[in-house]
Amino acid sequence: MSLVRNLEAMRIPVDLISRVILSHWHSDHSGGLLSFLSVKKASGNSCVVDVHPDRPLSRGIAPGPNYDTIIGALPRDPSFEEISALGGILETHAEEHTVAENTVYVSGEIPRLTSFEIGLLGAMRWTKEDSTNKEGKWIEEPHIMDERYAAIDVLGRGLVIFSA
Repeated sequence: MSLVRNLEAMRIPVDLISRVILSHWHSDHSGGLLSFLSVKKASGNSCVVDVHPDRPLSRGIAPGPNYDTIIGALPRDPSFEEISALGGILETHAEEHTVAENTVYVSGEIPRLTSFEIGLLGAMRWTKEDSTNKEGKWIEEPHIMDERYAAIDVLGRGLVIFSA
């Protein structure tokens, strides 16, 4: 709901928003999406929702020093079905692309190239390896490879990067 509340506080008309770019699947980044889409749908307008296709079933955290005991799962992210049901026009992109008539660059997966990019130690992902795996399991996911950023070249100001 904070996304809708922030838009109202900044007096940004919801009907002017035609695209939402999700940086990565974590509920603190996706949590306001469904309430925004509900308001958007009520206004009679649709909205493109630009996401990485690799949506986890769940994410959690296992604190150190061993990073092997999950102490809790994060609230779940909206599903593709929930996004679509609220009028979101789902676009999934693992690769880089441009939007808004080529004025906004959205990265693909951000490669981890240096030894100091160790990621978020203790980050875990709940997965089912295949449809026969009914129980699933937690696996380490320190690099959160579905993370993306958006870059805009603002005339007279330079490059602005939106990153998580």
